[in-house]
Amino acid sequence: MKKIFVLCICIAVLAIVFVFSGKGKYTKVLQDLNVDDLDKIVIYNADVSVTLDQKDDMQNMVDILTSMQLRETSPNTKDGFAFSIELYDHNGEETTIVVASLDITIGGKNYKCKDDYCEQIRNLYEQYQIK
Repeated sequence: MKKIFVLCICIAVLAIVFVFSGKGKYTKVLQDLNVDDLDKIVIYNADVSVTLDQKDDMQNMVDILTSMQLRETSPNTKDGFAFSIELYDHNGEETTIVVASLDITIGGKNYKCKDDYCEQIRNLYEQYQIK
């Protein structure tokens, strides 16, 4: 009985440490993203892509990305994605963002979304898709 009590106390302490460490909080990870730093954005949906290279067009995507409330999580073991977004800056460096419903990977780090942003990205993608 004493072992069970000690185990429960340990679990409670770990839960408190986890909550106060910030792991469970949603933050705007991409809040510092600025359209002036980008040359282009490429959005992939399956094998078809849309390239945004005009400032106003890129700003629409940046607005969606900077509004995302995310919390860091363990890696997603599911295959597939809804959208893959590549951001190219003026130095030619690339950042890849993979969106799969509520799971998002940014530069190799995994996050959960507070909301599903797929519909907003899909609307933007379809707006610029050449038919």
